[in-house]
Amino acid sequence: MKTIKEPKYNVKPTENHKSVVKLMSEKVRNKEKVVMKDILAESGYAVSVQNSPQRVTESAGFQYLLAQIDDDIILGRLFSILVDDDKRASLQSADMLLKLKDRYPQNKLRAMKYQDELGSISVVEKT
Repeated sequence: MKTIKEPKYNVKPTENHKSVVKLMSEKVRNKEKVVMKDILAESGYAVSVQNSPQRVTESAGFQYLLAQIDDDIILGRLFSILVDDDKRASLQSADMLLKLKDRYPQNKLRAMKYQDELGSISVVEKT
């Protein structure tokens, strides 16, 4: 049983946030193509928001809802993709979920690189 994570602040996802997460989950489950612009339109967002979906996906309410999705389900799906015939659509959906849940350590790797560079500069200055 998954425990619901409590938000750091008083985060209350809107009905539109809930609708977007629900539609995304249904499309992934049905192995359909996930197009954020279409999902946002169907959820009732304005055209200006549809053209810049990061306004929704980076919001605290949306991130809170995504945090409720069990990662084990995603990992199980990724494993089943290995034996699936149509891998492209499934991989894109899984990739999108992992990006939205900030599971890629891109920025962390960059930060470590700069930290190493700063460490080597300070060593040179000391000698």
